[in-house]
Amino acid sequence: MVPDQIEAGTFMLAAVATRGDLLIKNCITKHLDSITAKIIEVGGTVEDYGDSLRVYCKQRPHKANIKTLPYPGFPQIYNLKWVLFYH
Repeated sequence: MVPDQIEAGTFMLAAVATRGDLLIKNCITKHLDSITAKIIEVGGTVEDYGDSLRVYCKQRPHKANIKTLPYPGFPQIYNLKWVLFYH
């Protein structure tokens, strides 16, 4: 069974929103490229360990424009979660 990229991406966004530090194990990191790119753009850090990712952010996220697209683009389901960065 393929790991759920939406669930993993939600945890990644939660780590950035809370300025936390999170290790996500047993994921297909290639499936998370679009969310990884945006997290890095807003000031977060994503370390790729092959089948796991470490995500953390030590400052308030910067603003970024997003455009939702079908896979492998940025999933529309992240729109609402993305707004939480700025409130």
